[in-house]
Amino acid sequence: MNYTDLIKENYDIDDIINIESISNGKINNTYKITTNTKKYIFQKINNDVFKNPNDVMDNIKNVTNHINNNGINTLNLIYTKDKQPLIKIENSYYRMYKNIEGITYNKTDNIDILYLIGKSFAIFEKSLIDYTDELKITIKDFHNTPKIYNDFIHNKRKMKMKEEKFIESKKDMVYKIYNLLDVLPLRLIHGDTKISNVIINNGECTVIDLDTLMYSTILYDYGDMIRSIADDTSLNLDKFKAISRGYLNEIKDYLTKEEIDNMGISILTITLELGIRYLNDYMSGNNYFKVSYKKENLDKARNLFKLYNDIERKIDFINTYIKEVVYG
Repeated sequence: MNYTDLIKENYDIDDIINIESISNGKINNTYKITTNTKKYIFQKINNDVFKNPNDVMDNIKNVTNHINNNGINTLNLIYTKDKQPLIKIENSYYRMYKNIEGITYNKTDNIDILYLIGKSFAIFEKSLIDYTDELKITIKDFHNTPKIYNDFIHNKRKMKMKEEKFIESKKDMVYKIYNLLDVLPLRLIHGDTKISNVIINNGECTVIDLDTLMYSTILYDYGDMIRSIADDTSLNLDKFKAISRGYLNEIKDYLTKEEIDNMGISILTITLELGIRYLNDYMSGNNYFKVSYKKENLDKARNLFKLYNDIERKIDFINTYIKEVVYG
C-alpha cells in the first residue's frame, strides 16, 4: 500500500515529506506523517481485534468532543475530505490524528513522572464522570476475567501447559471484581491504562489510545495502571506509591468505599487476567498481540504470573498505603 497516495487522495494534505513507522504498539500499525508544516499520526486499525472500526471511531469522536468541552487535552481527529473519521479500502481501515508533541514511557523510574501519569489518568476519568451517552462495545468481554479464564480452560484441552496448576489455584481471584460489579459504580473507563498511553510535554499531559473506552468499574483502570509500572516480575513499592498518590489525590473524593476497599485486589485481578490473555493468545497461535518470536506471549504470561506472586506478597502494604492516601 502506498500510504503517501492514500493520504493525498483522502485528506487535504499534499506536502508529505516523510512517513515513519512507529513500532511500539501491540495492536494497530502506526505511522508518523511529516509535512512541510505539520505532523500527524496515521494508523491502520487491526480489524481482527476491533471487529467494527466504525463503532470504535463513534466512541472516540463523541468522547473526545466531551473531553474538549471540559478543557482537557485529548486526541484530535483529522477528518477525510468527505468529513469521515475513517478511510475504508477493501477490508482495511485507516484513521488520522493531529500529532501530539511530547514523550511517552514504556517504563520509568522517575517518581515525578509517575506521579504526573497517575494524576493524568484520574483527570481523564473525572472529565467523563458526567458523560452519559451510549458507548459501542469495541471488544466483547474485554475485561470479563471469568470469560478469559474459561477460554483458558477450553484451550488447555488442546494444549497442556505447566501454568495450569497456578491459574486454577487462583480461580477465586478470577471472580473477585466480577462478583462486585453489581455494587460498584458504573463509570466510563479508559480500559487500557498502561503508562505509555500518556504523552507528556513540559508538564502538559494527554491520555491517548481510546479504542477500549467502555462502561465498567474504575478498578480495572487503576489495577492495569499499577501493573504497567512493574518490572517483568516485581513491583517497586516506591514507584507504586508515586503513581497511586498522583491518581488518588486527584480522584479520591469521587470514590466509593467499595472501590477503595478493592483497589489492591484489582492489581492482582488485572495482572492475572493479562497473564491468562497472553497465554490464551500463545495457545491459539499468537493472533491478538503482535510478537517478535513464537514464544513471546508465553514468556510474557509466565512473567506476569511471577509478578502476581510478588504483588500478592506486598498486598498488605499496598492496601494500607491506598487507605492512607485516601483517608489521610
